[in-house]
Amino acid sequence: MAPQNRKTGWGRHLLYGAGLLALLLLLAPAWAGAVDLVVDGGATKIVPPSITYDFETIGRTGLGTLTQFSGSNTVSNELILGDQPTGRGIYKLFGGSLSADLAYIGYGGTGNFTHLGGTFTPDTMSIGNVSTGSYTLISGLLSVTHSEYVGNLGSGTFTHIGGTHTAARLSVGDAGSGSYNLVGGLLSTGVEVIGYEGTGSFSQIGGTNKVTNTLGLGVSAGSSGTYHMIGGQLQAAQEFIGYGFLGALGLSTGSFSQVGGDHVVDSNLNLGFFSGGSGTYHMIGGRLQVDGNEVIGNGGTGSFTHASGNHTVNGSLTLGKAVTGSGTYDMKSGNLSVGGDEIIGDEGNGSFTQSSGNNKVSGDLYLGKEGRGTYNLKVGTLKATDEIIGTLGTATFNQTGGNNTVANSLVIGAVGGSGTYNLTGGKLTAGLIDIPNGVLNVTNVVTTVDGNVNNVGTVKTTNAIVTWNGSFTNDAAYISDPSKQTFNSDLSVGGTGYLVGLTSQDLFIIKNDFINHSIQDGLWNTAQAGLKFITGTDTSHNFFISGDGSAAGHPFAWHSLNITGQTLHLQDGDADADGAQWLEALIGAKFTGTTLTNIFNDDPNNLLNLYYDKNLGINAYLGGLDYTITGGAGGMLIAHTPLPPSALLLGSGLLGLGLLGWRRKRLMG
Repeated sequence: MAPQNRKTGWGRHLLYGAGLLALLLLLAPAWAGAVDLVVDGGATKIVPPSITYDFETIGRTGLGTLTQFSGSNTVSNELILGDQPTGRGIYKLFGGSLSADLAYIGYGGTGNFTHLGGTFTPDTMSIGNVSTGSYTLISGLLSVTHSEYVGNLGSGTFTHIGGTHTAARLSVGDAGSGSYNLVGGLLSTGVEVIGYEGTGSFSQIGGTNKVTNTLGLGVSAGSSGTYHMIGGQLQAAQEFIGYGFLGALGLSTGSFSQVGGDHVVDSNLNLGFFSGGSGTYHMIGGRLQVDGNEVIGNGGTGSFTHASGNHTVNGSLTLGKAVTGSGTYDMKSGNLSVGGDEIIGDEGNGSFTQSSGNNKVSGDLYLGKEGRGTYNLKVGTLKATDEIIGTLGTATFNQTGGNNTVANSLVIGAVGGSGTYNLTGGKLTAGLIDIPNGVLNVTNVVTTVDGNVNNVGTVKTTNAIVTWNGSFTNDAAYISDPSKQTFNSDLSVGGTGYLVGLTSQDLFIIKNDFINHSIQDGLWNTAQAGLKFITGTDTSHNFFISGDGSAAGHPFAWHSLNITGQTLHLQDGDADADGAQWLEALIGAKFTGTTLTNIFNDDPNNLLNLYYDKNLGINAYLGGLDYTITGGAGGMLIAHTPLPPSALLLGSGLLGLGLLGWRRKRLMG
């Protein structure tokens, strides 16, 4: 706690004539036996010779100056510069040594201390105790054994141009208003508080500030602490920006702005620690290295704005840690490197917006681990080992540009969580895209997605042209609305999976095999969509047919099947005996006589039939005939007369929805 205003007797009120005092001090080698020194009324005291007093008051009610060139000045109790409201005390230390138990620079009046050389070793020092005080360190050593207060109950200023300043505890803006300006030299403290109960400001242009324990900005209720770093070096064991102590009594705010310089935190950096704390960090340049963990919004509110510079967190980076915590990270440029995990919305709320720059996560990226998390990738690169969008909480990833590269797995909506990934621009690459309980939306974009996909949630493509480079396993909903999608590897649809494409603008292009085991005849709807096979590893493809052996109901129908230059090998896709595939248009079939030469039945146990519309102009080359499918258990390509469109739509349960796609932008010819 800050020192209180202290007034004691002890003969401190003895007054001496200024001229006589100066003469006696010059003549006497030391003031043995005297207990009080007062320099007032325009008087000036010069040391040497060495002096020793219990109390020294420089400027009690008027102006007093004490100048020390060498020798020693020992104050066993209190040194006061500027005692009463009208008092002004000036101390100039050029050399020698000065020591005091308590030093007040501005006790009730105005105090000014200029340190040009020599050594000053107070036990406790207060600058601006209840009034105004200033300390300028140009050279020499200032060593405060215990606590130092800059702006205790008044206004205090410390200007550090050179020399060395040490203190066990430094409080700037303790219960008043304080500022510290570090231009050069060394400041070394155990604990450093900027804004304990008052308003504190620290500006570092150069020099070194080393805190062996804790640096805190904005600690108690109603306090405010700011740190402006333009250059130099800052190193602290741990840091709290917006601590929030006694938050029920009011908000405490901490703000750190870094334009340049080198900032190292040996263990943890916290922004907005308790619920009553609000912490902000603005990084415009320089380097910030956190060797432990960084938490933005632990139980309070934290925000980090990264405009430029290099930010390294060797542990984990968490935004919104506790339930009451809220953290945001705004990355405009620069480099962020996280050695551990990056957690956005641990139990609280977290939001990360990347407008540019590079975010590299050596561990895993979690959005909505148990809370709510959002990531907005606009430009730049994001790299992580794994990404989990919605672990046990709720999460949204919005990618409008940039590159998101996941070395292993991108999980969207883990079991127990809710996750949504909106891809409207940029590039997404992952070893595996796993969607257990989430949604992947690909909208208004031409893009290629690298990596295998395992969908048990929902994949929806809207006005998009998307290429899936890996194998695609679909055990739930895949909805094209309308879009063109190319599967460069196998498209596998499981028993619980289904495809939806409601217009002729919906096109599914298969390079390898189409393996369809779906039994979702009430959800599947591709009766207006197109299916096309193109050359992949070769021109031969497996095509699995789901549905029973008749044309009735044709729940897995396609409007068109294009196999130009390709060969199909039919397989039965479900447990029903035999199988039938209903088509409106069949493009690219080859035949000799009435035997197909590029469509074969490879299933030895089931008869597999195809149906086409004999009245459709594009099928004219088939002459309205039936054709034999060779191999396996056999089958036929059968010409049919189509049902009215209304019957098709009623059968699917989606009457009228087929018209919606015509109002959308056409994506392919």
